[in-house]
Order: sequence, then C-alpha cells, then structure tokens
Amino acid sequence: MDDLSNWYIRRSRRRFWKPESDADKNAAYATLYECLVTVAHLLAPFTPFLAEAMYRNLVGSVDPDAVDPSICAIGRWQTPPPSTAD
Repeated sequence: MDDLSNWYIRRSRRRFWKPESDADKNAAYATLYECLVTVAHLLAPFTPFLAEAMYRNLVGSVDPDAVDPSICAIGRWQTPPPSTAD
C-alpha cells in the first residue's frame, strides 16, 4: 500500500491539486478510490479490523447506505461491469 500511495500520489500530484474539477481530476480520484477499496478487501483476511475501518471510511463517505458491516471481511468479490473492460 505504501508503494501504491507514494508512487501514484507523487505521479498524480498535479492532477489532484488542479484548481478546476474536470474529467482528468475526477478520473484520478476514482482510480485511487478503487485501488484503496480493493486493498481493504485484500487486507480483510489478515487485518480484519483495520480493513473494516478503511472500507467503512472509504465507502461510507461516498454512499452511507452501501456500508454493510459484513461486506469487507466476508463479502464476495463482485464481477466488474462490462463497461469497465478495455
């Protein structure tokens, strides 16, 4: 996680700090969000309480109704929508 955050944040710093909110800035935030939620899922078997806190903070800040207490630790992996495939 440290490598992801350091590398991606440093590489995308200008995209995050832009004064205007355009598609490029939103895409950078969306990519970081997806990566952090995936890391929370990967951490769940090893550090369930930390992973659950990360997941609730990330997902709960976007959609409070979507936070299910059991979804991070024992939830199933979702299949990605076809629109996200290259």
